[in-house]
Amino acid sequence: MYTLKLFLENDGKSWTLKPNQEHIMISGGNFITPMSDQAIGNQQLKFSFNTQTNFWYVYNLDKSIPTYL
Repeated sequence: MYTLKLFLENDGKSWTLKPNQEHIMISGGNFITPMSDQAIGNQQLKFSFNTQTNFWYVYNLDKSIPTYL
């Protein structure tokens, strides 16, 4: 019901994110679970759903690399 559909124009990758967990995007445009070993060092964006407001939030986790949405 509150899924978020993402599409990267430059390489054609797409994802459907579900609101039941946080989603971390790492360099290279792949998603990992927040508890995986890859979660350290190459995180770029975090997608999180707030069940009280029913909004998705996007957080820039690496401020040294500009991110454009």
